[in-house]
Amino acid sequence: MKCRLCKGLRPGSIRFKLVCGMLVFWMAFILLSAVIGFYVVKTSNEELIAQKQAETVSVLADELDMRLAMMHDLLVAEAKGLTKDILSDTQKAQEWLNGQHGLHSVFDNHLFIFTPDGRLFVESPFISMERRGMDFSFREYIQKTLELKAPYLSNPYITSQAHKSPVVMFSAPVLDEHGGITAILAASLNLFGQNGLTHIRDMKIGQHGFMVMLSTDRRIIVHSNQARIYTYIEPGTFPIADRVLKEHFEGTLYEQKGHNNAAYLVTVKWLKYKDWVIMAHSAMKDVEQPIEKYQQFILLCSVVVLLTGIVFILWLANRSLEPLEAFAAHIRGLMWQKEKDRYFHYTGRDEIQEVSGAFNALIQELDVRYDELRKNREVFKALTLFSTDVIFWRGMNDELIYISPNCLALTGYTDAEFHEHAGLLEELILPEDTQLWTKHAHGRGEAVVFRIRHRTGRILWLRHECATILNEQGDAIGYRGNLIDITLQKLTELELAEQKDLLKHLIDALPVGVCLKNGRDRWLVANKQVLEMFGLPADLDYFQKDEAEIAAFSAKGEVLLQLKSLNEAAWQCKGLQRGYEEFVTSDGVKRTFDVFKVPVFNEDGSRKYLIVVSVDVTDLKQTEERLRQAQKMESVGQLAGGIAHDFNNILMAMQGYAELLKMRLTDSNLIKFVDHILKGSERAAQLVRHLLAFGRRQMLKLEHLNMNDVVTDIKPLLNKTIRDDIEMKIHLFDSRLPVYADRVQLEQVLINLLANARDAMPTGGSLFIETGLVQIDSAYAQRYPDTKPGDYVLLSISDTGCGMDDKIKAHVFDPFFTTKEFGKGTGLGLAIVQGIVAQHKGFITVYSETGVGTTFKIYLPLDKVSEDSTKQEAQKKQEFLKGKGVILLADDEEMVRDIALSVLKEAGYEVLTAKDGEEAVSLFEANADRVDLLILDVLMPRKNGRAAYEAIKARHPNIKAVFLSGYSEELLKEQGTFLNGCDFISKPISPHVLLEKIHGLLVTSPKKG
Repeated sequence: MKCRLCKGLRPGSIRFKLVCGMLVFWMAFILLSAVIGFYVVKTSNEELIAQKQAETVSVLADELDMRLAMMHDLLVAEAKGLTKDILSDTQKAQEWLNGQHGLHSVFDNHLFIFTPDGRLFVESPFISMERRGMDFSFREYIQKTLELKAPYLSNPYITSQAHKSPVVMFSAPVLDEHGGITAILAASLNLFGQNGLTHIRDMKIGQHGFMVMLSTDRRIIVHSNQARIYTYIEPGTFPIADRVLKEHFEGTLYEQKGHNNAAYLVTVKWLKYKDWVIMAHSAMKDVEQPIEKYQQFILLCSVVVLLTGIVFILWLANRSLEPLEAFAAHIRGLMWQKEKDRYFHYTGRDEIQEVSGAFNALIQELDVRYDELRKNREVFKALTLFSTDVIFWRGMNDELIYISPNCLALTGYTDAEFHEHAGLLEELILPEDTQLWTKHAHGRGEAVVFRIRHRTGRILWLRHECATILNEQGDAIGYRGNLIDITLQKLTELELAEQKDLLKHLIDALPVGVCLKNGRDRWLVANKQVLEMFGLPADLDYFQKDEAEIAAFSAKGEVLLQLKSLNEAAWQCKGLQRGYEEFVTSDGVKRTFDVFKVPVFNEDGSRKYLIVVSVDVTDLKQTEERLRQAQKMESVGQLAGGIAHDFNNILMAMQGYAELLKMRLTDSNLIKFVDHILKGSERAAQLVRHLLAFGRRQMLKLEHLNMNDVVTDIKPLLNKTIRDDIEMKIHLFDSRLPVYADRVQLEQVLINLLANARDAMPTGGSLFIETGLVQIDSAYAQRYPDTKPGDYVLLSISDTGCGMDDKIKAHVFDPFFTTKEFGKGTGLGLAIVQGIVAQHKGFITVYSETGVGTTFKIYLPLDKVSEDSTKQEAQKKQEFLKGKGVILLADDEEMVRDIALSVLKEAGYEVLTAKDGEEAVSLFEANADRVDLLILDVLMPRKNGRAAYEAIKARHPNIKAVFLSGYSEELLKEQGTFLNGCDFISKPISPHVLLEKIHGLLVTSPKKG
């Protein structure tokens, strides 16, 4: 019987699974019934025991609460008997404390009186004098009593007394009439003394249960194990304690692992008087002992019912699976059957009949699918063989299922090698691009570009495109990938990018603005000069944006919009358009640009590109204007120089004849008239020097001057320079201020500074000219490197005009720098002033504030020449210097020749005269042995003075010469009509100067050999 039931029962068969499933269900039913019954009995028993245990713990907690309250009330009542008189003397306090027999009977671990600062006053029983005054303020009960001003019961702690048992301290404050603490009465209770908690510690619950009491600071107050008393419970080691202390839980809990790794039923109760918790532990083995017999009965019944079910299940399985075994046998022989023999025939009406029908339909469908699959395989093979892309298929776990054979052409490796080595593709990827491949989301339709190394070592660029492969149910079964060779395209892109970068650097390096726009006026390329021109950020993304969009990023947006309208004219012109455009750039300066616009059109005539090149010609325009102004001044200077040359000759004759006339006159009235003539001619000569200075053609002529006289003499000219609405005030130093300087140059400085001050006061004001004497010390000279210590003559010019800011002051002496409107100033005035001052070895400073005014201070070295030497020099000029010798005089002006001849003869010289250079050379050759000195006019007809001198000097190298001219020495050098190193006298020249120069050459120097 047993063998028939177990027939075909082998692991993995349907019969085996069916039998096992039914057996599992039957066993589960039996087991569940037994467990439910056992659980009901067990739960009822545990609830009964838990109820009794809770009642016991509750009674015990109430008793302990009442006991602690009574003990504390007793202490508080006795504390009221502590008077000031008792507390004033330790002996009285000790006697009072020893007499508290009621407290001693309750508190078996000493009584104490503490001072308000926590020091021991007295204790009973008395131990030693050394303990009095000890500081116990660190104890919790002292701190809490002082803080609360109320009775306090401390948490347990290990006493410092000999028995070392855990104790608690009861405290009661002694208050004065104002509520202040005058003392603290405290009583210590030994928790394991006669009045302590020994009865709780020794209490047994069942055969194996016990009691535990905890404080809120996680210390064990009571435990059946003496060694665990006052130990600290670490968080996590006693789960029930963690929950009780954290949630302030009361009730009954089941502890899985308690004392000695045994299970306990734990009842928890909190004390009301103090935050302590009592926990009663009933051992589960005591609780479960009554249900052990019931458990054995349930087990026996379950075994009998289980065996009966097994027999029934085996019989039912065999009966139900016989048709299925026949169907399996038919399938096993299917390979040897053909056409209709492959179908399975079953006449039953159960699920086997449905399976057989589905099987027969599957056979028909497989025949159709096989034909389609064969055709698709041929098509796929043709596509992969002739495609340039490498196609592969990977499963969900990255195993390579298929790769097209053309992988050999792309990588140098065959498809067989890829199948043998699954990670071959990853190894071909360059290390620099490995991260790109790793981070790529395979199968999500995204593309990634990376490089591989061909088997031959060549580097190829590939683009990988992939998509997820889904089955008919829509589940992912892998992903398909395409590897496309884009090496040529990538290299072209890199080359184009490099050329684009090179082009960008090239146009950025150009000193002009370059901008390229498309046919819709949208920006394509703009160099940094264009961005700076309009104040645009260097990193602005301007591509495919028009001026209206770009204007939002510039403070000069209105300029961009204005220029946009001008572009239309270039398109309409259809050729190169050039013109000047003016606008205020990002630096706030109005600038002029020479703009070239070149439109480019498509073959159909539509607009393609607009090339705009902008050249900043602001400085060039200003330079051209200044050049024109300089040319005008040069023309005026040439005119002034020409007039001065002729006028000098006339003045020289007038001065010469007046000097001769004065020497021969004896009538004082007539001599006075001659002095007036000489004074007028001197003023005329001074006017000529002003004209030459205006034309920049006057050489520096230094003489001993008084700065006060310079200012006084030029005052009439200064009055004509300023307007009527300007008041000029002059304050001169009360003593003589000698300087060694060029009078004309100093007057030029005054005129320039006065003109600047006048222009700085368009609505009128005050002008101050002051002179003075200052001393520059070494400390001042160190701060200003251009100065030197010493005595200086100070010339100060101040105005009450608009003033200057620091930016303008920094460039005020720069050539061509001006704040005036274009065309109204050359920017050279102050530069010339600074140059003149520097020539005189002085320095100039400027102080100015906007809206206040400006002060220029000129410092010139003090002239140390004494008054006596000055008088001697003046006296010397009153007399002609006598001499002897032969002088050859050549000048094309007859008046000059006549006056010079008269002066020289009066002084004792023999004079030979010539009217041009050719006659001078001939006359010298005829008298070469006699002539001691040549006096030659620089500019003469037929042969100028230089040419005549060179002709004479070529044959007589030691001959001496003095040149005369109404032009400046510097101009003559520029024109090449004067030799460097030769003696020169500027016309008009007084007889005294001429004779002094001749005397220096002939008398003080050796005679020609």
